[in-house]
Amino acid sequence: MAQYLRTIEVPIQHQKQVVRVLMLKHYKLNIRHAYDSNGILSIITFHSDTPYLFIPAPVVVELDSSETEVLQAIQKQSFMSNAGVITSTITQVDSTTVGTYDASATLTDNNGTSTTVAFKVSVVDSNQ
Repeated sequence: MAQYLRTIEVPIQHQKQVVRVLMLKHYKLNIRHAYDSNGILSIITFHSDTPYLFIPAPVVVELDSSETEVLQAIQKQSFMSNAGVITSTITQVDSTTVGTYDASATLTDNNGTSTTVAFKVSVVDSNQ
């Protein structure tokens, strides 16, 4: 299986979580910083032979969010391979009750190779 050089840009506040995940998978990392309109970005380059999917912080959704809205929040907070389709397992998430729930998401690239990550979804009520 071929290895590919991958580069991702992550907000500086998520760098530690993403680097921790990459180090657990024993990637060789090159990290540099750049400035964007929102502040500092970490630009992380690594080698990978599988698609990657990182959800570095709990996904926050509003109380009574639909399943589609939860999936959109997951995709918005994810860093993933350019090519691929993300599917999530959010059956454990009860968006009608405030709390933190376990969830998982799978990214499948165009070659059919998949990677799955577990993460937390926090349901909040911003009206209180």
